[in-house]
Amino acid sequence: AAAAAFRDVSRLIRQFARQESDSFSAFREVWSALSFSKVHYARPAGEDGRRFVSRLLAFALAYVSHGHSYFVRLGGLYALYTLHATQYCALRARCRVTPAQWASLVALLREASAREGVQRGRAEASRPGPSKPGPSLEGARVPPEPGCADAAHVLARLCAEA
Repeated sequence: AAAAAFRDVSRLIRQFARQESDSFSAFREVWSALSFSKVHYARPAGEDGRRFVSRLLAFALAYVSHGHSYFVRLGGLYALYTLHATQYCALRARCRVTPAQWASLVALLREASAREGVQRGRAEASRPGPSKPGPSLEGARVPPEPGCADAAHVLARLCAEA
């Protein structure tokens, strides 16, 4: 049963990566379509729930490393976050991160930020002519844009709960 859960995590990440989207909402759609919250019920009989979740988190974290494509690494980060957030253990499992894994997470955030800047630049360049200034957003709560903002938010939440 545990081996199937790890295969399912791999499938989730790869299915998300095939979309070539960097938004967390796209990841959530894949998660929901696969009814992925049920992965927590794949815990082998006799294994502590917290230990099982820790193993799932470590497995997802392995996808964040430099050996994978950008979208696979991002899917790994989103899987890590969502697996952590949906666990039903009374004492939540924590995800232990080595310095090398932390460096991979930081590199992923930098890459997401650079991609977001390129996308924003393309969008601004494709706008027709000068436009009227819009309302000021100063002081307003603006939801994060897809991309780096999603990845940064996910990493910040994971660190806050660790």
